[in-house]
Amino acid sequence: MLPSKCADGWVSDCVTIMHPLFAQPAWTSVFVNAVSLALLVASSVGLGLSQYSPQSKEGVGCELGEQPSTRPPSSSQSTKNMNNPPESECRVSLPGKIQGWIREDKPQIITEKSIFDYMDGAGELYIGYRFLRLDVYTYKFDDQNEIAVELYWMKSSDDAFGLLSQDWGGEPKELASPEIENHPVPAGEFPRALYGAGLLRIWSDNLYARVMATQETSSSQDVVMAIGRAVLAGRSRSSPPKLLTALPSDIKGSWSQRSERLCFLRSHLVMNSVYFLSTENLLDLGLPVEAISTVYDLDSGKKPRPSVRFLLVRYPGSKEAQKAVGHFMNVYLPEKAKVPPSISPPSNNPDAVQIEDGWLGYQLCGRYLILVFESPDRETAASFVENCKKNLHAAEESYD
Repeated sequence: MLPSKCADGWVSDCVTIMHPLFAQPAWTSVFVNAVSLALLVASSVGLGLSQYSPQSKEGVGCELGEQPSTRPPSSSQSTKNMNNPPESECRVSLPGKIQGWIREDKPQIITEKSIFDYMDGAGELYIGYRFLRLDVYTYKFDDQNEIAVELYWMKSSDDAFGLLSQDWGGEPKELASPEIENHPVPAGEFPRALYGAGLLRIWSDNLYARVMATQETSSSQDVVMAIGRAVLAGRSRSSPPKLLTALPSDIKGSWSQRSERLCFLRSHLVMNSVYFLSTENLLDLGLPVEAISTVYDLDSGKKPRPSVRFLLVRYPGSKEAQKAVGHFMNVYLPEKAKVPPSISPPSNNPDAVQIEDGWLGYQLCGRYLILVFESPDRETAASFVENCKKNLHAAEESYD
């Protein structure tokens, strides 16, 4: 059970309520936009909320609290509080020539201001993370064949992981050496590199890289892999975002988390690319915020298998989290926001509301917001919320 308050105040109040896409250069946008459209069409949900507050360390006493009456401003995607990493951390050593492929001397430098000129749309999905700059190199073999190398330098490893997590499609590759490239990724680990259709995508510390051949051949694939190894040479093997440690892991029944449907994000535009909520930024997502969207499947023998969409958000503080809840309720479910405190259910158990897509569950604990969508019943929604609550304290300690 979460304490009602810790020394740093990270769980200062509790509210209980039940209720992938890649920006591409022009020459690759057709294929990826088709995949992204399928994701957007497949995702749609509605939400509803009611609010509570904590009373003791031993239990979560529930009383319907007053909702914030003013709608907070949306978190700006341009809001930044970052110091750029040392230049040595934003540099790789690419060979000038590989098997006849010759690299151009100087890269094209893309900034936040010029990324929309470089991208064929969807530049927002890159600067939706803490983006520093993009270096673009080109290898040429003849007048027609090219290999583009895009190095996206990010503020942190979490941001680079987030870019890779927008799409786990492709074959995992281990690029430490050619001898183990085709070895499977160890159980419980996320792949650092994925390859498919001539495109190699890499996450390495604060770097997200894309290496793509305009024409895929056995020769070009060898060169793409060689460039990938050069990108990774001497770089550290970072861990996934700390927020992942708070995900539910022991749900009643045979529920399993689908790692290929997990996305780390900060922006509502990225959120909508993996699970559409609204054209408006209802949850006040932004660069200072961390969030995880994922899917859990029930091994029930039914086809298609029942699934639950789970979302966990970490705000800079409890005040920001409370404002986000107020914004969400006032815009999306105004009738719930106006419920008088006198009719609050006298129960420590999560309440539940059934909507068109199933049961919706929610809990706000300090700076953390837990959302469960499309649950098959009230009990399952409550189980996901309670399981995540047990992991929040350990997750928060990992940030210290």
